[in-house]
Order: sequence, then structure tokens, then C-alpha cells
Amino acid sequence: MVDGHDPAFRHLSHWPGHATPAKYRAPTSTEMALRWARDADRGEFIRGLNAVTNNHADTDGLLAAWVALHPDAGIAEAPHLAAAARAGDFGWYTSPKGVRLDLLVESYCESPESPLAGTLAGAGPDERLGILYGELLPKLPSLLHEIEEQRPLWEPGWKAIEAGFKVLRSGAGTMTDHPGSSLSVYAGPAIAEGCLRSTQGYPRLLRIEKRPDGASRILYEHDHHSWFDIGGNGRELRVALAPLAAALNDADPDGRWTARGIEGFDRIEREGVGEIDPKSVVSFVRDALARGAAAPHAAFQRPS
Repeated sequence: MVDGHDPAFRHLSHWPGHATPAKYRAPTSTEMALRWARDADRGEFIRGLNAVTNNHADTDGLLAAWVALHPDAGIAEAPHLAAAARAGDFGWYTSPKGVRLDLLVESYCESPESPLAGTLAGAGPDERLGILYGELLPKLPSLLHEIEEQRPLWEPGWKAIEAGFKVLRSGAGTMTDHPGSSLSVYAGPAIAEGCLRSTQGYPRLLRIEKRPDGASRILYEHDHHSWFDIGGNGRELRVALAPLAAALNDADPDGRWTARGIEGFDRIEREGVGEIDPKSVVSFVRDALARGAAAPHAAFQRPS
């Protein structure tokens, strides 16, 4: 199994609980597959196997599966495949071509403009996986080599990324790191999430985003990279969100802080009638994380 987890399978995966051999371990499952592909004894690892499987569809899963099926061809495309996998799973933008390949795969899987949108409409989860892998695996590596021809599919996401980095370069959005609590704080207009992932210094992120109407959207989350089981990625810095949300609610009677999203990729977001002082929120979250628990804290200040 690539890029997933099931104890009954052999793994080339960074998912929690995986049993990937130490010599193949790397940040993404695609890079693990590439390490296996380069191994002179790679045949030993797959002895007795005749299939590659995965339990979800995304860039890293697709590319890892393709490398496992076509190891020599995968080695020839290794830098771009690794860059695409890192962009897709972690929001790390290390090469334009890799980022565009990730955006292209994402568009095929999710966009209403996807050439597969009609086929995917109404498909159940298992059927959807079969369609995506059945259609996209044969298109590799052409998806990479003919990426310019498919510009309409990846260009909207690319423009959003360019716009996000422009906001950061101009100072209209700022990223500030707080080493004592291993927390990064972004303040500014909403930008592409990958722009945040590529610039935050710590796995913990507090986002204070200004909406066009002047109101604030405030979220606390962990970066995706820290969820995976790859070592050295700050996984130990992840905290249970429910106690932190409860403490935030105690300190913010006018707001409601709720944990949302799927486990491992969830976040706390504030909903409330009144505005609150962003500095109070930063201070609260920073102090709570530095203490290692969501301990009581003075109520938030209101903007004057």
C-alpha cells in the first residue's frame, strides 16, 4: 500500500502506523517509492506481490502508485514528482513545475472543470477512486511533459499562489514566529494555504485574517506536515484541540470556538458577534501552548 495505512499490507507510506522499512522512509510517500525504486534489491521488498493499492486519491498517492508500478520511469522524473508530492501534502512550493503538476492533479480530482467531472458525478467513494486512478495513471508522465497544454486546469490555483506571495512580499500580510510556544501567527488578508505552509516557521499556526468587510476570521490549526509519521516534523507539538477550544470559549463569552474538519487536519475557528483584540488572542494561545495546556487566562480585550 502506498500513501495510506492498513496493517495487512506492506507499506511505502508516511501515514501514522505505517511499517515502511527505515531505508525507504522520506517526507512523502512518492519519495519513499523513489527510494525503493533506486534500491538495487527492490525486488525483495515486493516479492510475492502483484498489485499496488491506495485508499484515497491525491497527488502524493497517485505519484507514489505510479512510481511503484513504473520504478525506472519514476526515477527519470524524480525531482518534479517529489516537488509535486510535497506541494500537495505539505503546501511546500519548491519548483514551479512540481507545483503545477500538483494543481493539475488536484483539478482533475476536484474541479468542476475537470475532464472527469461528468464521469465522477454521482460516483460512490470506491468507484470514484477507481475512475481517478484508472484515468490518471495511464496519463503519466504525459501530465508532466504536457503541462502547458493543460494550463486552464492549473492556472487559477497558480494565480492564487502568486497573489498570496505578493501579499506577503508587500507586507500586507505578515508571518511572525513565537519560538517559546512553537507558534507562527499570520495576520493579513486570506491567501492560498500553501503560501502559509511555505512560510510558517512552526507546526502550530494561528491565522488572523481580515475579510473584505473589515471583520476578522480567526483560526488555530496544525500544519499538515506534522500529522504524518516521518520523524523530525514536529508531530509531538500537536495538541488536543477540544481543551484549547474550551479554554478559548471561557475567555471569549461573545464568541464560539469550534473544532472542525477531519481528524488530523482539523482546526479551531471562532464565530461571534463582536470583534476581539487580536493581540489578546495571540497572547492567550501563545501562553497556553507554552505551558503545555490550555490553562485559565484572563478574558480577551475588546477593540477600543
